[in-house]
Amino acid sequence: MKSTEFEENVLFPVGISLESVISILPTATILIDLDGNIQYANVHALTFLHSPDEDSFYRKVNLNFLLVDTPCLTEMILQIKETKSSLDKISLIRRFDNSVVNVNLFAQYFKSNFEGIILQFTHISANANVFLAKKMSVIKKDITLLKPYLNKPGKDLLEKIASKNLTNCIDNIKPGQKNYLNLVPQNTLTKLSQLYPTFSDSELSLCGLLSLKLNFEEISGITGKTSNALRVLFHRLLKKTEFQISKEFLRKLETL
Repeated sequence: MKSTEFEENVLFPVGISLESVISILPTATILIDLDGNIQYANVHALTFLHSPDEDSFYRKVNLNFLLVDTPCLTEMILQIKETKSSLDKISLIRRFDNSVVNVNLFAQYFKSNFEGIILQFTHISANANVFLAKKMSVIKKDITLLKPYLNKPGKDLLEKIASKNLTNCIDNIKPGQKNYLNLVPQNTLTKLSQLYPTFSDSELSLCGLLSLKLNFEEISGITGKTSNALRVLFHRLLKKTEFQISKEFLRKLETL
């Protein structure tokens, strides 16, 4: 049997690029360097992010434009740089049409011909999980054909980027979730809890989302609650604060 040729410091055999592997994954997947600059995105990412075309996407250069909580990306990259590992988190993504979507974000460190991070975005919804579970079973069969040609690090990386994100998303995201505290930066939640200790989780999550400068329509799309119901909740909790005017309270939230 002919031995497989590997270039130095490369996870995949000569002729098999990381981009070609990412292109067959069923999830929206983006490859970035350790400065957050976009190197490659598969077609699912372009579709998921509602990008009008490839040129529009790559003109953005840095991934910061996607995350509603911009510091989140910097913190994530720093953590992955230090640990050389992976992480899962719930994030808010703003797409090209300005719609905001709640996603499960899986980030995996890799080192091939350069150091970088593989990012996968999975829309959090019961229907999306069912679809991806079926899609993944098909993709896994194709991946097994590639594995005999990979070295050990390549096999391990391929297994992680192909399955871990989807598995965590299906196991951990429960339909009908009542609050969205996991979408709000921890330091913001801490400040809110200290300022308003009587607020319920649903009130804290609404204030946290408003602190990210999301409007009621965008929050409605994330939570499934109507914008009118959210406004009623906001005005109800306004009475628990020292503010008389809603705009003043919103400005306070946005400075947290």
